Amino acid sequence: MIAAIALLVAIPLGLLSATCLSEYAPPQVRRWLKPILELFRGYSPLML
Repeated sequence: MIAAIALLVAIPLGLLSATCLSEYAPPQVRRWLKPILELFRGYSPLML
């Protein structure tokens, strides 16, 4: 049950943030945020 709730929150949040970053963010913001998001993406499998 907790995993289903986490998926319901994480999937839309991830899709919206990726869309915002790729389509609407200025290049300076994208250059600053992209390494941080890639760090989080690599860190999540370690939590399992």
